[in-house]
Amino acid sequence: MKYKSDINTCNSGIVSIGTDKKTKTKYGGQINVKSIGDLANVHRFFFEELSKRERDFLMVSALGHSLSMKIKIPFNTLVKSKQYAVIGKDLFTISYIDHDKYCENLFLYLESVTKDE
Repeated sequence: MKYKSDINTCNSGIVSIGTDKKTKTKYGGQINVKSIGDLANVHRFFFEELSKRERDFLMVSALGHSLSMKIKIPFNTLVKSKQYAVIGKDLFTISYIDHDKYCENLFLYLESVTKDE
């Protein structure tokens, strides 16, 4: 008989999460984030990719976003909505954050922005 392990596994890869540096052009316009080099306060976490349920799509669309990926990371107070996440060469915004009952994990709902070049 198999028992569920109490160990949290986040073995899908590494996600880098950071905030916009708010760099400006010489004319004062803000430059959009295009890569991990445009991020400040970057933190790296192991993550596990999760399946997207119908109610996940409905919840995120009610907030005015689309759902590209849902991931789980260990609980951390440094992660906030409206930050950016980079997985491989893909850039995402964090549109919504949820946590589990015991505050052991964070569930990040990501919206795709662009592919890093």
